[in-house]
Amino acid sequence: MALWPLLRFADWPAYLATARISASSQLDGNFLFLIDYLLRLLRVALLIAVWMSLPSENGYVAGIAIGSLLAYTVIAEAFEEIFDARTEMTTTIWSGAIASRALQPMGFVGLYGSEAAGRWAVGFGAFSIPLIALANLVGIDTRPASVPHLAAFIVSVALAAAVGFAIEFAFAAISVIMNENLWVIDGVRNAFSKLLSGAVVPLALLPWGLGDILAWSPFAAMASSPLRIYLGSGDVAAILATQIAWAVVAWIVADLLWRRARENLAALGG
Repeated sequence: MALWPLLRFADWPAYLATARISASSQLDGNFLFLIDYLLRLLRVALLIAVWMSLPSENGYVAGIAIGSLLAYTVIAEAFEEIFDARTEMTTTIWSGAIASRALQPMGFVGLYGSEAAGRWAVGFGAFSIPLIALANLVGIDTRPASVPHLAAFIVSVALAAAVGFAIEFAFAAISVIMNENLWVIDGVRNAFSKLLSGAVVPLALLPWGLGDILAWSPFAAMASSPLRIYLGSGDVAAILATQIAWAVVAWIVADLLWRRARENLAALGG
């Protein structure tokens, strides 16, 4: 079983069915995800409290308007699952269930991506939309910079997911190749995606000019790039071009790593 074919048109009914099953399984008598939503809401509240407590100069912190900083936090959390681009691949490698996944008539990207999309749909309806509505009710203006910026943001989110999935599969392949503790490598991947992507703290707030450097990294393409477009802080064309470049490079690397990892995968799958 390989990563490719990526998305064959003939397989779209199977992808949609997989997404529906994934969404249904999350809602099927399991309400633990609500605890996760509450914790995420608490995280937003804490970050907003932190931003409001920072010393500002004429309403700006490190050149960012407080209002934009609050909107950044809300939108970042609303799209957190997409920006994070996590799949069940690490879990299925650990349990050996990836062996049965390999028997299904679709590529790993389509299979795991469809499952993730089903979870995203539930999260967006049950958490993201209410979060944005609540933020506006309490006075946080979450509107995009303009309608064209909103359109570019949608494209950028799709590119962010493409880069994120490539990184997800690349780290999964590395864990198989190295035959090391899956959860250690998964933790490294999670730390990188959280700290270096701008999903929690805007890169512009990082000291020593680190934000300017990290803005060109693949991790920034997962979160910071679409958020900058949404708020109108950056050259849209340059940001999208950088995301496209990283998507191409990341998928080439992921595919090469996966070809190497397949030699070890049979043993892990039992």
